[in-house]
Formats: sequence, structure tokens, C-alpha cells
Amino acid sequence: MKFCKETRLDKVKAVTKRIALIMPPEETICSIAIHPFVDNMYWYEKQFFKKCPIEECYLGDDDTYHEWFEDFCKKVNKAEDITRVYMFWRDPWKLTFMKLCGEYLSSEDYAEYLSDAWVTEENPNMDVNVTRKEAIKMFKSCDKKFLMTKEDYEYYINLPEEITIWRGVGYRRIELGLSWTDDEEKAKWFMNRWKSSDKDNERKLLQVTTNKKNVIAYFNTRDEREILLDVFAVQDKIEKIL
Repeated sequence: MKFCKETRLDKVKAVTKRIALIMPPEETICSIAIHPFVDNMYWYEKQFFKKCPIEECYLGDDDTYHEWFEDFCKKVNKAEDITRVYMFWRDPWKLTFMKLCGEYLSSEDYAEYLSDAWVTEENPNMDVNVTRKEAIKMFKSCDKKFLMTKEDYEYYINLPEEITIWRGVGYRRIELGLSWTDDEEKAKWFMNRWKSSDKDNERKLLQVTTNKKNVIAYFNTRDEREILLDVFAVQDKIEKIL
């Protein structure tokens, strides 16, 4: 991937506003919204500051959404740095931010925000907008010194040339995820995270021994000892041990 010499804040702002313009929120249950920038169909900020009745704050109404959009654009325009714009994007959409705005970031910013997007999202392996193969390509384009913290990078450097790692697959999780660990007990914890007696057949503990060249990164940001693996390079070697 070709990076900018310096992050183009103006371009990132433009993409953020364009997505807000073309993507009004979609309502699910209990007024929950599917949207990069709002999580609820009601604009409570308007109700609080403008003393509007709740029915006038419904974002499913075109006029209300247009008013919200104008207010959102003002906030984006006032953002003084890339971090503030990035924080407008909700956690489930931060990888989408990277996919859409990555070309306008410097190599250092790209790596740092990509790693944050990955560890922040609850289930990045099943992101609907960024496939696992796309994620692998994104990670492989990064300078690993920027991608990981100093401590994580040192741990990655010191990994053995051949390593055995595990992946705990829980309820409604995919087997060929990129997230693995060199801590078998941690993998078992993930396997049992959403334990349910009637879903036991969906839980699995996977193991693979691989060359270090297939390890993309190491993240211990959330004390998960996550080893990011190019799973497609080793899928024929993966064993189910539980």
C-alpha cells in the first residue's frame, strides 16, 4: 500500500462526512441503530440542549437526520487532529475507517490506528466490511515497529522460529480467525466465554504449529496475548484438539 508522507486530515474529514451523508442509520431492536457514528435512533443531544420533545429527535426522520448531519459536520470540521476524527467512528466501524481512510494516513499513523482498530473491535474476525484476507493484507503493509507497542514488538521479535499456538472458538465464532495465542489456557477461556450447554458442539479448541514467518503481529493490549496469524497459509495444518 502507498502511504502519504504526512496524514491528510482534510481527506479523512471529507470521507467521514461523506459516509455520514450517504448512510442514514438503520434501526434494529429497541431503537438500536446500525451506523458508524450513532448507536441509537434518538438524538438525545438535541433533546437535552434544545429542549425538544423526544418524537422530534428520531433519526429515522429525514429532516432530523439532516439536522444531525449538519451538526456532525461542524464537529468534524473543528477536529484538530486525526485522533479526534477517528474517535467519531464507533468501535465496530473502526476497521471500516481504516479501509476507507487508510490511503490518506502516513505509514506510522496507519500502523498505529490499524492495531487500535483491531484490538478495540469486539469481533474483528467477523467484520462485515473488512474480510480476513483484506485485514491480513492491511497488516502486512505495516511497519511492525509502528504496529506494536515496544514491549509487544520485543516479544514478537523473540518468538521462536517454530511456534505452537491455540485458538478457542466459542459460540457463533468462526474457526479460521486470525486471532490466536501462545497461552493454551487463554484459548480455553475464549472457547468457554459464552458457554451454553445446548451450544457445546459449537465450541472448539484448535492448535497449529507454524513457522514464525506466518505470524503477523503480537498484541497484549488487553492482556490476551493475541498472536495475529496468517491463517490461510496454515489452514491445512490446523488440528482440533477439543
